[in-house]
Amino acid sequence: MDTKPTLLLTMGDPCGIGPEIIVQAFCRDAAQGSVVVGDCSVIRRAMALASEPWAVALLESPKDWPACPPRCVPVWQPAGLPDGLDQLPWGRVDARAGTAAAVCIEAA
Repeated sequence: MDTKPTLLLTMGDPCGIGPEIIVQAFCRDAAQGSVVVGDCSVIRRAMALASEPWAVALLESPKDWPACPPRCVPVWQPAGLPDGLDQLPWGRVDARAGTAAAVCIEAA
């Protein structure tokens, strides 16, 4: 079995619409075989807004994605993410959010 994900999707700005778009893509089966590079708690917060909430799995490595069960969003959380990203308000500019977006891009 190939352990490479089809695509690494960075979460974008944790205060923006990126996390919500990502979870909607998974719920519509448009992102299967992909791994989200981001903060697991941010993706869980975005999943709470989805009409069909799925589980969110924290991966040790992107190559672990095949072990995720169906209807589960695999998330690889790279080192260097600021703490408390899921507590930042939606739609607000915050330096920690920008740092997180950059960390995810660099890690992916």
